[in-house]
Amino acid sequence: MGSAPHRAAPPVSLIVGLEPATFGIGGVLTAAAVVFFAYTGFEAVANLSEETRKPSRDIPLGLLGTLGVATALYIGVAFVVVGMVEYTDIDEGAPIADAFDQVGLGWASSLISIAAIAGLTSVILVDLITVSRIGFAMGRDGLLPQSVAAVSPRTGTPVRMTLLYAALVLLTATFVPLESLANLVSIGTLFAFVLVSAAVPVLRRTRPDLPRPFRVPFSPVVPVLSAAACLYLMLNLEVETWLRFLAWMVLGLLVYAGTATGTPASATPTGRRPRPGPTEPPGTISACPTTQTAPATTRCRTGAPAGAASTCPP
Repeated sequence: MGSAPHRAAPPVSLIVGLEPATFGIGGVLTAAAVVFFAYTGFEAVANLSEETRKPSRDIPLGLLGTLGVATALYIGVAFVVVGMVEYTDIDEGAPIADAFDQVGLGWASSLISIAAIAGLTSVILVDLITVSRIGFAMGRDGLLPQSVAAVSPRTGTPVRMTLLYAALVLLTATFVPLESLANLVSIGTLFAFVLVSAAVPVLRRTRPDLPRPFRVPFSPVVPVLSAAACLYLMLNLEVETWLRFLAWMVLGLLVYAGTATGTPASATPTGRRPRPGPTEPPGTISACPTTQTAPATTRCRTGAPAGAASTCPP
């Protein structure tokens, strides 16, 4: 009935009649959608913002700086590879290592393969840290069971959330094909970027009172273009990936509906967490009120070493 080819084709092909391509603009867009999971590293910078000393300065510098360096490296590597080997002869699975193999530099190909494994391992470790912090924040806000996102009194980190996520990664990596898993992670990351981009102009209108140390320039033009670009990249992924993504999202919504309490953890009548007590280990990050009447909270480190700057009131 032709259903299998339809599931393998991306929605953009079914909508506008474009044929899937490996090279050219179509190939670039398809490849960008498939490997978009690499951008979770940039997302980690934002998700770890609560652990920075000066978020208003460090987060924009970290995001824009790493994005600029990575873009320059990607462009440089692409120039080198297509200069070494005709682009039509490059292996699609391991283009850089294959290019060095074709010019007789097998030792360099082996080093690149080892570096690729090390790079993927570091990405996994960063994602483990990131998701554990996301789970901690969701548990603190009542969007997940607070017992899952609890902070260990010994390590000062959300150990249960870290172990739970690591177990989930282990199971999916064991039973799900790598290509399908990469596509699923990419479409999930793209959808998250769509939501974040759309939220910028919405919050500008609905919550103009929120403190904004960094403001997105040319809003709503930049957020709308960002959301549209991410959505178009999503349309370059296979229909089968879309079906898995929708099924996974429904499952997540069911888990959320069954576990969310809607009550922030340790909330005071003003919605703030109380001052850190003596039982919290040194270095634990917590929220402390700036003044008795200020509506905002700031971050501080308890048990900071002598001479370290503190944002908590005496």
